[in-house]
Amino acid sequence: MDSYSTLIEEIRKCPGLFLGKKSLLYLKHFLAGYQMGEDVGIWETSTGRNYFENQNEANQSRTASTQGYDYTLESCQFNEFVYTHYNCTTEIEGVLLHSTMCVEYFILEKSNSDEEAFDKYFELRDAFIKQRKKEQI
Repeated sequence: MDSYSTLIEEIRKCPGLFLGKKSLLYLKHFLAGYQMGEDVGIWETSTGRNYFENQNEANQSRTASTQGYDYTLESCQFNEFVYTHYNCTTEIEGVLLHSTMCVEYFILEKSNSDEEAFDKYFELRDAFIKQRKKEQI
């Protein structure tokens, strides 16, 4: 298991420790910050330059991978999984289109509370991972 997945599982076990409370929105923002931190570290290590002093160049060349783990790709695949799960897709001329709403907000909209949405996010994540493992066999 990569460090990103390990982190998510640790947050799942003890959300209050990492997020302050059990909240899908807090999780979304925490993971966005984590991803940004990882991207900054990768860029600075590979270029030997300060990310924030060279932000325009850095943003154009962002790697979006952490220690060989492409969480951006997984995130896109997970988003597609969630939209399909809720049957929120539209096909136009053979192209499958999804809602433009961020999946975390979409899950929250389908839940009664932010805490319930947190639990639903992990249920969907488990189903997504299970499906990916079946596809790899």
